Order: sequence, then C-alpha cells, then structure tokens
Amino acid sequence: MTSRYAVLCLLLVTMSFAQNSPPPSTEISVDRPIFIFTAQTADDPAAYAQSVLDMWARLPERLKPFSAIRISTTAPDAAARQVRFQGILTVLQAENIPVVLTIGQADPRTLHPPELLDRILYDFTCVRGVWVADLSFNGYYTFGGGEALGAPPQVRWVAAAIDATARYGRFFVLRLGAHAWPHALSNAWCRPLVEKMRANANYVVPIAGMDGDDALAQQGMMMGLWLDGTASHWGIEATPRWFQAARFVLPGVYGVAPKDAPMPAHFYRAMTLNGAIGGATVYAFDDPGDLWAGAKTDAWTTTILPTLREVIELGLISRKEFVQKKAQVAYQLNVSNTPADMQANLRDIDGTYGEGLMIRGAYGMERPGQVSELVANTGTHFFVPIFSAFSDPKGFARVVRPGTIGSEGEWKQLLDQYLVPDGAGPAFITQVGLRAFVMHTRENQYEQQAFRLPNLPAPVMGITAVRQDTTATITWPAREGDIKYRVYRRTYPDGTFELVADNLEQRSWVDPQIDPQLQIAYAVTAITQELAPYEGTVNYGDYLAFGAYSRIAEEAVITPLVMNAAGQPIAKPDDRPATQEWWPNVQGVPEENKPAALEIAAAIEQWDAAFAKEDLAGVLNVYAPSYRDPQNWGSEYVTRAYQWFFERYNRCTMARQIRQWDFSTIATTGQVRVLLYCQFAGTALSDSTGRVASVHAAFPVNETGEIWLTFIKTDSTWRIEHSEPALPNLREILSYSAGPYDSITPGLDQLSATAASSQP
Repeated sequence: MTSRYAVLCLLLVTMSFAQNSPPPSTEISVDRPIFIFTAQTADDPAAYAQSVLDMWARLPERLKPFSAIRISTTAPDAAARQVRFQGILTVLQAENIPVVLTIGQADPRTLHPPELLDRILYDFTCVRGVWVADLSFNGYYTFGGGEALGAPPQVRWVAAAIDATARYGRFFVLRLGAHAWPHALSNAWCRPLVEKMRANANYVVPIAGMDGDDALAQQGMMMGLWLDGTASHWGIEATPRWFQAARFVLPGVYGVAPKDAPMPAHFYRAMTLNGAIGGATVYAFDDPGDLWAGAKTDAWTTTILPTLREVIELGLISRKEFVQKKAQVAYQLNVSNTPADMQANLRDIDGTYGEGLMIRGAYGMERPGQVSELVANTGTHFFVPIFSAFSDPKGFARVVRPGTIGSEGEWKQLLDQYLVPDGAGPAFITQVGLRAFVMHTRENQYEQQAFRLPNLPAPVMGITAVRQDTTATITWPAREGDIKYRVYRRTYPDGTFELVADNLEQRSWVDPQIDPQLQIAYAVTAITQELAPYEGTVNYGDYLAFGAYSRIAEEAVITPLVMNAAGQPIAKPDDRPATQEWWPNVQGVPEENKPAALEIAAAIEQWDAAFAKEDLAGVLNVYAPSYRDPQNWGSEYVTRAYQWFFERYNRCTMARQIRQWDFSTIATTGQVRVLLYCQFAGTALSDSTGRVASVHAAFPVNETGEIWLTFIKTDSTWRIEHSEPALPNLREILSYSAGPYDSITPGLDQLSATAASSQP
C-alpha cells in the first residue's frame, strides 16, 4: 500500500464522509442526462477491456459526453474479482473511458467488499459510478421487531458501499427489479437504507428496473424518492426482460415467446419516454446485443439512438418544478414489520400482488396477470408519486395513506378533483411544462387511438430546397412569433432525421456538401410563440414526444432529378389494423361449429372468473365428472389441487388465449379439442417461515404454457373431459413451496414404482 493511500485510509476512519464528500464528479441534470450502456462480458480481462475500447470507439460522438459503459466480472472470490477489475480498468483508465462498475447483484457472493471498492475508486478515476442490482429486501420478522433487531446484512453492505462512492464524488446506482422497491421503501429493516440514501442524495441514483408487471408503480416510487429529496436524480433501465416477463409473442398474441426472441424495438422508446415524463436523468440499457456493437443492431438504429437524440436535442426531460405542479396527489407507504403489513401497501400500489386500487383508479388496468402495463391507459391523472414510509412529503394537495381509500372508483373520484386535461382522446396524453407526450396504451394489441393537443408550437411550413451542384439552400417564410430555428436532414425515404444546423436566426441555411446522387429530405423546426392544435391517431408501437421546438410536419426532398423542391406533408403509409380481436378467436371456424366454439369460450371465461374469486365449486363445474388426465388422476385430484392453491395463494388470475380448434370428432364422439394458452397465478402473503413476503406462483409449468383440452357437452354445458399435459398438476403447484433440499420439482405427477406397488 502506498504511503499516500495509507494516509487517506487513516483520514477516512476519523472523518464523517456523508457530510464532507467532494462535489459529484459527474454532472447529471435535465440538460445533461447520463446514458449507461452495458458491455458484453468476456472471461479474459484483456479481451474484455479491448471489447469495451472497441465499443466506445464506435459510439456516436454526439452521445459520448452523456455516456458511460457498465462493466462487470465474475470470479470465485472477492480477491480474484479485485484483480480482474484492476486488469480491465488499467486499460480503460489509459484511454479515459467512462465506466460504471458492477459491484453487487442478487447473489450475495457478488457483493464487493467496500474496503476493496475504496481502493478501486482511489486508483481509477475512469470509474464514474458503481452499479448494484436485484438485492432482496422482502424478509420480515412476523413479531414486528424489525427495527429493534438492526439492519440486515445487505442493508449494511449497501450503506458502506454508498459511503465509499460518496467519498470520491462518484454516483451509486441502486437498481431493483420487479416488485422489489416497495419492500425496500417500507420494510422496517430498511429505514437505515433510506436514511443513508437521503444523507447522500447527490450521489445515489435509484433505478426502476422495468422487468416486471409493476412498471407504473416503480416509476411512482422513483419519483417519490426524487421529489422528497431522498435522491437528487432517478433513472430507468430499459430492458427486454420486461417483454419476456410480459409473455407477449406478437400483437394480439399472448404466451411464451420463442427463446431469445427480440423485444420489439419500440418498447425501448416507451420506457425511455416514461422516464422523461417523470424527470428521470439516468437511462440504462442492459442488453448489449441490442446496442450499436451488438449482434442485432436494429433496435439501436431504429429506436434507441433516435430516441436518445430526441431526449438531448428536444430537451424532453421534465423539470422538477413542473412535475411537482402536475402531481397534486401523492401516496405514502406504511412501515411494514410483517408480510401482512406489506400487503396493506400492495392493496393500493400493486395490481398483480394486491388489489391495486390506486393503480387501477389512476391509470386503469386491462387484465392484471395477462397484460403487463408499461404505458398508463390514461394520462389524465399524470403519475402519482409514491413516497417511502420513512419520508415526510410536503407540497401536495393530498397525501394518501394505505387503507384510507376503499375502492378504485374512490381513487378516480379523488384524482378527478385535480384533473386539468392536456388533450382529448383515448391515447395517453400529458403535457409537462413545454413538453407533451402522446402514447399508444395497448402494449400488445393493434388499436387505432385518436388524440388532440390544443396548443403546440406551430410547425414551420413552406420550406423550399434548391440544389446547385453539391450544395443545397434551404429557406422558409417568416413568422412574427419565431425566435430561432433548427434544420434537420435525412436520407429519403427511410432515414431518420438528424440535426444539422442549430440556433439559426436567419431564415435560410446552406448545406455545404451533399451527394447529388442521393435523395435527401430537409425539415425545419422553430422555437416560436406561434401555437396550433395537433390531432391525429396512434396505433401499436407509437410513442410521440414534443419539446420546446415545433414538430416536423413537412419536408422538402431533392433528388438527382429534382433540384428545386417545395415542402410537402410527411405521409407515412400505415397498414396496421385499426382494431384487433384477441378473444375468443373464432375466425376461420366453420359456421356450423361457431355456436359450440362460442359456448366453449364462454365456459373458459367462467373458469377465469371462478378462479379469480377462488370459487372452488365454480372451477370444478368446468370439469366433467368423467375427467381423467394422462396420469389417470380424476376429479377428486382436480379438487385437491385447486383447493390447495386457493388455501395458499391470493390475488388469483388466469391469463388465457385460444390457439387452435379441433372439431374433427364432434360428429362421432361429441368432443371438441381446444389448444389453450393459459397461466394460472397467485401470490402468497409469505413463505412457510412467515418471513419472506409476496411469494408468487404460477402453473402450468411447461415450455409453451399451452394445453390441449378436450371438451364434451354434459347437462347442456361444455366441460373438460381430458387435458394434455395435465391441468392442474399438483406436483407443479407444490414445487413453489418446496425448500432448496426438497425433491419436489415440476414434472409429471404420477405414482413412483415403489408407491404404486404398495397400493391395495
């Protein structure tokens, strides 16, 4: 250890660093957001470092001032991991590549010791921040002694790691995934964590991990941490894990997507714009394969890069004062000492693990358990900030506590009292200061949705483009309210517009060097006091954003044959369906069989409703007395399986979609076979110890989630006579309650040879 470092360590022992930390070494603001891109891992440190260098070299120059590369490594122990970190960082330090270092993930063995982290931060100034993800805070003591017993190990480790990063002015990213933030912000054990974050608000960046069906609640919690001063910045992680968890296959198709199926690129835009609406200044992208240096770059080229350019160039990130003005009603979690306490919070904020009364009333939910809500179904209520149990929210017209509002309707009535419409139409519409957003609300369905914004900066019209040899002169008419202009250019017809001239006060601009063999389109936008309404429609995948500059409404296109072009409205062909039916899927069913198909679909709907009510008799009514599964279990087995699930789990949901009909034997046997995608799910208050809250379970457990059901009509009602594979399968259900050393794993539920031989 160098003498200089030894002296520093001695100073660190004797000083209070939460109060004496240096200014943040990285500027983060609405005008200077941070983009964190994940590098592809490699086992060899030298190869890993070189791949990061290559990745950085290929990053567009326009983004480099806003960017950092997240790196991680695996090793059998902390000492080996430290050596690997040092080997990688030595190379990156020499090239001054800004790095975010992964120092902890879900596995406790990955938590890097703070004293070793301290040495890294001292030696490597290229490390701008550290990254911690997927820690769990859902452990409770049922007797309510959480705070008295002190903070759990992961809270103590996070606190020490925050101190280490703040000492050097670096930022500390804490990213938690699906359904994890409510526990971190209300568990009595976690009070020291929240207090440590607040004491280091300039350095700690909480991140919403968009990888589950609670994205809207996560956004509300991040905004709450920001608005009450627990964090000076917050962020989102745009990740394809959300799409995988959502069980979307294609628009209108639900189920299990093929392995490694790419997330439709537009979801990256939806996640990013959601963050911008709420004031997020940190944006992380965790799949290197979808980035510019990855194996599949379409998402980067078509969506991620253009969206990040808009965030910067249009100033799309909402400022804090405007967010505070929009968010009139807030929610505050209660302190949770037990899983039952936690459930009182989830009753309002989680539509899957709880009733989700606030989530439903504020945003609407289509089908909890089947449709993961990424975009609120209405923008009229903006976002409701959700505050930790350990904060003191002020400046709101109303701060609601758990249990004080009894229904979805009451929530809507409350929020409607503060409603100031920003536009009209079924699309998500909201305006925050000078920024406006219009987003399609059906995450996995075609549906044409109208919108109207009454006042946007009026677009610049009447553009002309004149080419002379290898130059082009762009001109546009004067307007009294115009202040300054921008010129955009793209390769026509499929290129994306890129900013080529900014802060223009004159009404013309010369493009000095163009290829006369190309088709090039030019557009002009303005900072202007001229206002005009804007109306239109959005459909699946459309997410619109408008900043202080006027929108692009027309373009002038010059070609090798057209040297003098006038502006024309931008018209994009749209062959997307205006509506889409995902249930009951009787298209193509012969007319003579449609009555039976519709009756069977109705029986499945009744099955769904009975399961949601935990109505055992109603569920059993869907099964015929003669039912047998491939393992020869019958109706008594079905009764016990569903009864056990209802005794153990609440908030039961059924996701379902008919894949295929088979009427080939209806005339001879009276049977109809249906291939049904389905997922039955529920949430237990806790595990068997009573300490771990919100335990989720789902069945069937197979690769596709699809079951062939054989229906037969008995007593004038279509009922299930056979399922292939078995539904329900008690072994699958019991696997969720098995401990790590038990042998109950998903599989066929059949008698073993030994057990079968002992039967009378």
